[in-house]
Amino acid sequence: MKGERLSRWNSTPSDSTPQLDLGPIDPGVRSVVEYAGAALGALAEMEVHMKLVVLGVFAVTGLSSTAFAADCLAVATKDIEQKGFTVEESFLEEIARPSNSGTNAYSAWFRVTKCDKGYLIVNMHAGCQIHDHWAAGQCEIPEIHAAIGER
Repeated sequence: MKGERLSRWNSTPSDSTPQLDLGPIDPGVRSVVEYAGAALGALAEMEVHMKLVVLGVFAVTGLSSTAFAADCLAVATKDIEQKGFTVEESFLEEIARPSNSGTNAYSAWFRVTKCDKGYLIVNMHAGCQIHDHWAAGQCEIPEIHAAIGER
């Protein structure tokens, strides 16, 4: 209405609501001001949604890298079992080269029945492709070297 004063941007007053006295305003101007206020509210809501999307992407990325590491251990386990070994214990080591980068390789360490005081090691690229095999400790015997293809 003509002569009405607009003193707040929001319809719900709070301590953080900026006070703005525009003086008497024309109804056409009032609708522009209300539209601008609604647009600012929509932008604030979009910002909240964008933050949630970004957090979701980080969560999914973190979960997928953990799942991916588990997949690499499964690939290495299958490879060792196909070579005739029975796996008793295993763990996966994530490798970052250089040390301040993200994971870009894995080493799967296996304790197997044919060798109880050493490890068979499967080195893999970040995509779980097997790079090479190693024997360590008392696993370094000709029979095991021949089985894993190491000379």
